[in-house]
Amino acid sequence: MRLLTPFIAKLLPAVIASVAAAPLAANNHSTTAAESAAYFEYTPKTTGEADPFAEIFFTDAEGDFRTVSSGVWTDNSIWERFNGSTWTSTAAIPNSGDGTITIREGHSVSITANLTIDEVVVEADAFLNLNSGTVTIADDAPTGIAVFGGLNMQGSSLNGPGSLDIESGANLIWTTGQVNAGAVINIAAGATGNLEGTSNLFLSGTLNNNGTWNHNSGNLLGSGSPSQFNNLEGGIINLNGWQNNNSSMTTNLLNEGTVNK
Repeated sequence: MRLLTPFIAKLLPAVIASVAAAPLAANNHSTTAAESAAYFEYTPKTTGEADPFAEIFFTDAEGDFRTVSSGVWTDNSIWERFNGSTWTSTAAIPNSGDGTITIREGHSVSITANLTIDEVVVEADAFLNLNSGTVTIADDAPTGIAVFGGLNMQGSSLNGPGSLDIESGANLIWTTGQVNAGAVINIAAGATGNLEGTSNLFLSGTLNNNGTWNHNSGNLLGSGSPSQFNNLEGGIINLNGWQNNNSSMTTNLLNEGTVNK
């Protein structure tokens, strides 16, 4: 499995070179450059020191997929697969039965068909576009869809039980499509969600906002249960274009943060 943060991927070659050039302190892991290329874990130099990378591991596992270019998800030519020793072209397209699926920096991938996926990582400066079809996030073990770049919801229906996580620094733009019951969207502190609808958008699942939610246009309506919008502590809602509240289909709002109008 290949997990998770893009800046670690960029940092890794320098770390490997450093490990190869000099021995580590006695309290650190001792490893060769070759071993570090396959697996890297940071351990604090001083016992008891806070470990900023405690849960970050970087390794490639057989069955992982990553993009080689932008395109449509169902086009196998945009993917390569790790076979246990090297990355190779593949006739397959990734789904929930595979390992980690990475949309790499600079690439934009569009979903236009029904898919069941999980363990998806959208790197910084990469984009995932949910254009049409039903996208089912199979589970959160260890992650459903983790977005460090951008995600555009522009026509697909989103199903759970897994979660769509918009990480700090990332951006969600929702123009069309719906979030069905059982689906969960988490907007982290430092992340941004933008409602840019031209008509009614349906939230039948749950949206948890710890970041900034900009309601710019469109009506966000509930249809089913739980239809829940949780503006959590530290979360900010900016009502730049307030919706029509005369509809009988309402979204439940729990506000523990700030609402600006």
